[in-house]
Amino acid sequence: LDVGEWPQNEYTDNIPQPESGTLLRGWIDPAKEFCYLELSDIAQTESEQYVESLKKAGFSEVEKVSEEVNNNYVSVGTLLTCDDTSVSISYIDDLFCMYIKNGQ
Repeated sequence: LDVGEWPQNEYTDNIPQPESGTLLRGWIDPAKEFCYLELSDIAQTESEQYVESLKKAGFSEVEKVSEEVNNNYVSVGTLLTCDDTSVSISYIDDLFCMYIKNGQ
């Protein structure tokens, strides 16, 4: 996927685009049927705001875990679902990663 641009594809069509962050890399794995996106330049509060925007778009939070790492930063993992789309988000020290899977 093109660096710096939010991708338009069958995986991202059903989810809102984050308001902040820069796309570092991303790809679609056709064998496992998921899209992976990795963004930088996103604060923890912006990550939390994005999770809230997914909830406003109809997603339900299935699970959330967080852990402080070496008293330096917090690692947060969140799994959300809506209809047949699952979004797994991990955030750690300004790196925001997400897996999007359709057809569960």
